[in-house]
Amino acid sequence: MLSTKFLYEIEKNNNKDTATTLLLDQNYTGQLYSNDDDDYYSFNIDQSGKIDLNFITPSDSSLYDYYSIVIRDSSLNAISSIETGKDIT
Repeated sequence: MLSTKFLYEIEKNNNKDTATTLLLDQNYTGQLYSNDDDDYYSFNIDQSGKIDLNFITPSDSSLYDYYSIVIRDSSLNAISSIETGKDIT
């Protein structure tokens, strides 16, 4: 069950070595400081299976409407990715 309490990212988390460690089944909130800010998060899993990630973008800002979300393994190989907010034609 997902917690209703929000935890916060730890800055600077701009690369693998400074990633904010996430606890599973918790809500986190973060902040981007510029349109080229990359935030890294890490979590450990001990078995194969499905990962559910909910990513909620602010509805009151047009400055950072586009996001790339990538789940990577410990060697930074992309396992899954999605682009959000882009117009589709």
